[in-house]
Amino acid sequence: MLSVTADYGTLAYQIVGSLAGPLQPNASYQIQVDTSVADQRGGSLLLPVHSDFTTADANSAQPVLVSVTPSTVSLAGGTVSVASGSALAGLARVLVGGADAGFAIQSDTTVTITVPPASQAGPADLVVQDQGGPTATLSYAFLYVDDLDPARTHFTPTHGPVGGGTGITLSTDNLAIAPGTTVTIGGLPAVSPDITALNTLYFMTPAAATAGLVPVQITRPGETPLTIGTFSYDLAQGPPTTLPGFPPGIPS
Repeated sequence: MLSVTADYGTLAYQIVGSLAGPLQPNASYQIQVDTSVADQRGGSLLLPVHSDFTTADANSAQPVLVSVTPSTVSLAGGTVSVASGSALAGLARVLVGGADAGFAIQSDTTVTITVPPASQAGPADLVVQDQGGPTATLSYAFLYVDDLDPARTHFTPTHGPVGGGTGITLSTDNLAIAPGTTVTIGGLPAVSPDITALNTLYFMTPAAATAGLVPVQITRPGETPLTIGTFSYDLAQGPPTTLPGFPPGIPS
């Protein structure tokens, strides 16, 4: 049975269909609406609507994906993420970026996913499939980033005053700086970190207790800290001292 709804104020129109009886499992059906269907004012479709679909197995469920955490993962794979949603208890397959992923069903609303490796950095969709056939997709669920490599990570300047406040730009030769990445200098958190790109991070140094060399470490979400270099807190400089007889006079 078909009915037509229309909101002339917003120019929104809908054709609503209701089933005359239950659909059979694993069966093919066709929806077709031709241009003879008209609304109460005589308006009709400019083009006919035609769509084929197939029903799933009996007792199958339509999974729903809501979120995944952590969502930033390494190209090497192996990250274990938690996907949340509903009707997940009957999953038979999980794909990340088109590649099969290992998974373990925790409940009807939660499944853990072992993310597979990828060939290049960038976003990847998460697709889950119920054992009866229905699927759900969470677009751009994951962001693959390159592996961090101290040899490909640089920052400048490399020294500054003990009082802190030195602005530092950290960059990588690849796309390795994930959203949520943090930086410590001598074990103290960086001030006002700002990720401007997947290969650039800006921050300011905190104040230090004493002068000296301290490690600079970068930590991506869900990973252990990685030392990428050292920063030198410089000795405080006192006022200039004028030495008697210096500079030497110029003989006449």
